[in-house]
Amino acid sequence: MVFLILAACSQKTAVVKGPERPEWLIQKPTDTRYYYGIGHGLKDGKTNHIASAKSSALEDLIGEIRVNVSAASALTVLDAGKEFTEKYEQIIRTTVTDEIEEYELTGSWEDENNYWILYRLSKSKYREIKERKKQAAAALSLDFFEKAINAESEANLAASVGFYLKALAAIEKYLDEPVSVTTGGNSILLTTTILTNLQLLLNRITLQHNPVIAEIARRPATNNMPLAFSVTDKISGKPVADIPLTSSFTKGGGEMQEKYTSAAEGNQKLSLSRITSADPEQIITTRVDLESFAGTNPSEITRLILSRQIIPSATVTLKIKKVMIYLSGSEKILGNPKTGDRLSKFVSNYMNMQGFGFTENPEFADLNMEVNSDTEKGGLSGSIHITYLNGSIRVTEPAQKGSKEIYRINLDRVKGYSLDFERSSQDACTKAIDLLEKEKLPQMLSVILQ
Repeated sequence: MVFLILAACSQKTAVVKGPERPEWLIQKPTDTRYYYGIGHGLKDGKTNHIASAKSSALEDLIGEIRVNVSAASALTVLDAGKEFTEKYEQIIRTTVTDEIEEYELTGSWEDENNYWILYRLSKSKYREIKERKKQAAAALSLDFFEKAINAESEANLAASVGFYLKALAAIEKYLDEPVSVTTGGNSILLTTTILTNLQLLLNRITLQHNPVIAEIARRPATNNMPLAFSVTDKISGKPVADIPLTSSFTKGGGEMQEKYTSAAEGNQKLSLSRITSADPEQIITTRVDLESFAGTNPSEITRLILSRQIIPSATVTLKIKKVMIYLSGSEKILGNPKTGDRLSKFVSNYMNMQGFGFTENPEFADLNMEVNSDTEKGGLSGSIHITYLNGSIRVTEPAQKGSKEIYRINLDRVKGYSLDFERSSQDACTKAIDLLEKEKLPQMLSVILQ
């Protein structure tokens, strides 16, 4: 009895059972002093209906809190239309849910299948708590801002960018309103000043590829032309160290080192291991990797801010030289020379589609390719004639480079069926082509393009 009495006294609002719904369920309360949230939980035996009601009431309460964008806020600097502001508001709502304080339960009601609760939050208390947190965030942000200014004055651009991003991260939840602080004897709007200074600093960083246009072989291992890039300070003209960078194909495709850090000595080698695209013209773009400055796990708001910055970048256009192939070999059916050379024609068409070329003069070839095949009788199964195709495709360096074998495809006893040995041989050839297309030739390409 004592326990029940204490439990009843600890409840701010008694649960009312019965068919009569409270007024707040019929019409949501409106009050200039409070935000309200109504939550619902279903008594289905599968979920905790009280926890569900509390969660949905809190979400409803947060939905009452709007982001009111001030004309002097950072959002007016970042936004082009409403898209950025809408995304920002969505993110803020999810983060506010974890931080909201001092909301109170003011009503609850249930019937046999449902449970509802009513939360309210004092608007003045919410503003007071938010202002206190904003001032703490502004103090931390100002500290990073001043460090960024000092680093920039010492021409330490990498450190300065990092400090500016930390300053933004510290105050990112208050981009919708002006944050005024005093530094160096002057009053400034902190968030807008950080964004302006960060962009001006990024504008000082100059990326340059050397060369900007390069004629390059499809096989990077055969290239003599080095690809490089540099990062310099536009004001001093000196190399800038410790800037994180990322390189990637923005047209075409290939495999390459993607992450770099700029060095104090200037030019750095661009490491390209292979070109996988057959496009005759391809583009590699190198840009400053702002997310790396922001740490290993930048927030959604930080990523959103970075997406609005003009980031230094540079490109190199690759003019792809075709790898020229000299094709030779012999194809037979049942030991006799055959007409059509189906394997050779398929291989040449496949290689053409992959950006290779063919020459009839072996002196002009970058690679030699020899295609050989023959079929043999395998016996009869009723009226079905069985044959086997054996063959090989051999890729070698040209004679002037020593004729070294680069890759070899073996076709062993590829079985064909038909009503006579001639057509059975053609069926074996069709199956060999299918095997080449799906498996053998892609494997060969990955090796010869290294």
